[in-house]
Amino acid sequence: MLVERLQSDDCAGNVTGAIEATIVPVGAAYELFAPNTNNTISFYENTLNLNTSTSAVILASFGGVTQYANNALHGFGRVSFTTREEEYLYTNYGSYVAEWAADFNTGTAVIDVFKLASGGRVDGAPIPALLPPGGS
Repeated sequence: MLVERLQSDDCAGNVTGAIEATIVPVGAAYELFAPNTNNTISFYENTLNLNTSTSAVILASFGGVTQYANNALHGFGRVSFTTREEEYLYTNYGSYVAEWAADFNTGTAVIDVFKLASGGRVDGAPIPALLPPGGS
């Protein structure tokens, strides 16, 4: 898991986990509601600016499907990170997914981000590209 939790009241909050940062309330988001869903399902895109505890800047881009019901929302999607900071360059090349939720009654929102990694092939055969140099 890369980013354990992004918490936000208004896209400004704290990032904890493998990256310690704050969410700067500057970004871009848009949402397109799916037809024939009575505005309960949307395609959501958002880019957040993260400032780490070491003053590094990372852009976190989220996109996925969000469902609205009971004065709350929930969604799943993909995440990508972009940075020029040496310490966090590895985030540019990882594969990440997220789950997000918000409660409009309390004003709280949470995004959990997970780094994908192979668990191996079902048949147990090796994956050559994931073996150490020399293939053993």
